[in-house]
Amino acid sequence: IMAGFSEMAMAKRLETLNTTTQSIQTLSMWLLHHQKHNADNIVHLWLKEVKKEIRPVRLINLLYLANDVIQNSRRQCPDFMNLFYGVLEPAFKHVSMHADSQAVIALKKILRVFRERQIYPSPKIDRLVSIVTSTLTGVRLVEFNVDMGGIPGDSSSKLRLTPTTPPNVGKLAADSPQISTPADESPEPKRSRVENFDFKAMTQTAEELLTILKKLE
Repeated sequence: IMAGFSEMAMAKRLETLNTTTQSIQTLSMWLLHHQKHNADNIVHLWLKEVKKEIRPVRLINLLYLANDVIQNSRRQCPDFMNLFYGVLEPAFKHVSMHADSQAVIALKKILRVFRERQIYPSPKIDRLVSIVTSTLTGVRLVEFNVDMGGIPGDSSSKLRLTPTTPPNVGKLAADSPQISTPADESPEPKRSRVENFDFKAMTQTAEELLTILKKLE
């Protein structure tokens, strides 16, 4: 017999959620059992729990819980699945802000499953991918882009990294001793060339992002 639903009961169950499949599936079943009369409360309490958490391992558990609930809702209660999508955008953004390597892997896995099993329409999945790639930075963004075949947005995300690593800086530095101009003037052409590269790369990136956003509209 499943215990009755209350915000306190759900909060307590979320606190004790761990990485085991049994823990995730048990809580998922409990939420599905109570969703008929408490769907709004469930999705908003889940989001509230996500937003107050910054530990990647806990965020991963909450992501996998949502994934299990959503996939099992597909046939049993599709309205609940669609309701859950409404909180995925802010949740994915928050997780991306505090992600470690394992959290990035979790995001990738879930997005792949959503697309391969057509859990949500492609534009909705594209929107989640866009949120993740616009929030992740540095090495985490690189990790997300690795092996993300079939997930749109990869090229624009990779382009966002190029301005931080201009390819000609090393060569310019190596060539500088041979420059005949005075030492106090030699940095000037280097800066202008790097700035020129940054501007072009950023412009190209902005144009590609606008194209993607227009497709999503």
